[in-house]
Amino acid sequence: SKVFAETLSPGMVRDLVEDAEQRTVDHGQFLFHQGDPGNGMYLVQSGQVEILRKIDSGEDGDGEGGGSDDESFMPDDDEVRDSYRFIVSLKRGDLFGETSMLVGAPRNAAARCTTEDRGHGNSKVRLLFISRQLYLRLQKHQQGGALSKSLQKTKNAILKQGILERVDAFKGLSAKTRSLILEMMRPREFKQGEYICRQGEKGSLFFLIIKGEVRVTVNDKDAKNGEK
Repeated sequence: SKVFAETLSPGMVRDLVEDAEQRTVDHGQFLFHQGDPGNGMYLVQSGQVEILRKIDSGEDGDGEGGGSDDESFMPDDDEVRDSYRFIVSLKRGDLFGETSMLVGAPRNAAARCTTEDRGHGNSKVRLLFISRQLYLRLQKHQQGGALSKSLQKTKNAILKQGILERVDAFKGLSAKTRSLILEMMRPREFKQGEYICRQGEKGSLFFLIIKGEVRVTVNDKDAKNGEK
């Protein structure tokens, strides 16, 4: 997970995995539902996890293929088939649920465990569960050592000056949520001439310039270097 990797230090990732809770779940069981609080994140060790989203009110989930556009989504539970739209299937090594946990937001989808034998054998889904409490405890320990005082001072200045409130995407967020977003931020340094991102790439990160300048360009095939 890019969000996970960019937010946590390697040492913190190791501590989280070592202290995580092992969970074994039966086929068809939900780990969480859409709208539930983001109380932790999961790492799939075996089996699969379907990420589902409730069909909008007014939409019909007819019996053939259910409410999903994916024809391979054929759950053995009629209620699931008629009530949910399939988003993605996760397998061994996939991490999920981290975004809502990191920012303290409700789950924007549901997660349902599945096995190849559809519950007719002894196979189960095995996961690591990393609770929000564990994350916050390790984060506090990290802030006491690895994170510099200057970084914390910068974060406090950003919050005090209301910089996030000037960004359209964050205007509708509560002060508490904006504060949580700041807590997730980590320092990144770029060399002269190095690209932070390129046009056309998927936007998964948000940057605030603390020091130096950034030149913004767009692709232009007629320009000397292909951009202007």
